[in-house]
Amino acid sequence: MRRWLFGWTVVLVLGLAALAVTGVTVAYAQPFAPGDALYPVQVQAVRWVVPRLGADRQARWALDLLARHADWLAAARGTPEETAVLQSLADTLPWAAQRLSQVPPSVRSAYREDWTRTLTRVQQALGDLTYAPAAQPGLWEEAQARVDMALQAARPPQDFSDAALAPLAQMPVTRAAGAGQPIPFPTDFAARHEAFFPLTGKHARIGCQSCHAGGQFAGTASSCRSCHQAVRPADHWEGECSACHSTTAWRPATFDHQLAGATDCQACHAQDRPANHFQGQCSACHSTTAWRPASFDHQLAGATDCQACHTQDRPANHFQGQCSACHSTAAWRPASFDHQLAGATDCQACHAQDRPANHFQGQCSTCHNTTNWQQANFNHTFPIQHGGANGQCSVCHPSGTASYTCESCHSLAAMQAEHQEEGIFNIAGQCAACHAGGQGGDNEGGEYGGGDEAGDQEGGADENGGGSQQTDDDAGEDDDD
Repeated sequence: MRRWLFGWTVVLVLGLAALAVTGVTVAYAQPFAPGDALYPVQVQAVRWVVPRLGADRQARWALDLLARHADWLAAARGTPEETAVLQSLADTLPWAAQRLSQVPPSVRSAYREDWTRTLTRVQQALGDLTYAPAAQPGLWEEAQARVDMALQAARPPQDFSDAALAPLAQMPVTRAAGAGQPIPFPTDFAARHEAFFPLTGKHARIGCQSCHAGGQFAGTASSCRSCHQAVRPADHWEGECSACHSTTAWRPATFDHQLAGATDCQACHAQDRPANHFQGQCSACHSTTAWRPASFDHQLAGATDCQACHTQDRPANHFQGQCSACHSTAAWRPASFDHQLAGATDCQACHAQDRPANHFQGQCSTCHNTTNWQQANFNHTFPIQHGGANGQCSVCHPSGTASYTCESCHSLAAMQAEHQEEGIFNIAGQCAACHAGGQGGDNEGGEYGGGDEAGDQEGGADENGGGSQQTDDDAGEDDDD
């Protein structure tokens, strides 16, 4: 009895040893391709051997197995074997992500180049298939989606992070547990979906297993995010995919702000704002249809401090006050300066450079109004038609308006002699003091009294009393007569 028991024990041990050696040999050699009768044995051997290796060996093995799938897809192109290879690829991708996740995060970037190159080959091979896209469109779409997700996990800013690998690594296999064929779904599934989740566009082409993993029908979430959360880029809008994407294709995407209830523009577009840009909501200028053209609604934005935004638009030597003193919010041109609104009373502070040569040096408002430069009216106390001047300023003001001369027409020597006879001295430059109206005689009424005409007519009163003495003498002579 003991010999019999010992014999069977030896046989069992040797059998298990032979099975283990065979499994290891098959795992390393991998002589079978998807569709071969012994391929499932090879898969189990690989998945028994590989987890017992170091993390780096596991990652390298996963990359080698994905490269084999690219070759198998190319070899099966145009034949029913495409389906078996697609099934194996869809199941291998999560397993490969699990192997890569065993590598410390700090060194995963070393695998990025090989990972991307290998999966790009797989992606190109998927695009060359002809049988599976028609016979098993759902399986083909599922394999493509998983390859896209695997490529996205390697790209910045995800960089093979645990969060990037987890959605792919946790994906279930595309077969029902223990079954050797794709999950059998009811033939009237489209009609069943119509009432609660119509299968339109791309959704009409995917297989049921894309959403109903593991053969589970009831309780499957119907929101976009339940299936597409893993393919959302970093810093992406967190709402439902349908706010931007259609079921026909991911691209082009149009964000429906109203459908998404998105009113806080800056929550998504803060990074699109140029330097020194308006800090308020985008909707103050932009529409949801297009960024350009933009029209800033000052009233909506409550923007009253023009210079806070437009200081850099001010030309050199420009008015330093608020833009609204001249410009409207509709357009920069034409501009109309409101002197009263701006409190501008010092004309020369802005218009000195507009003054012609030999021009009056006083304030512009002496002649001009704020409506029109050309409609000037100079309030000149001395008659500008005096003598032969005829309104020509340079006749009396040859060197500018700051001073005047009467000598252009009147001889100073003759005028002094005539005034001295009346006891009036030092008249140089003092003509206007007595002759403000441009006339002679005491009808002017100046500081020095009148001249001869004044004495003859009314009797001027100068400080020497000459004019009044003459009048008294004349009166005495009349009395004598």
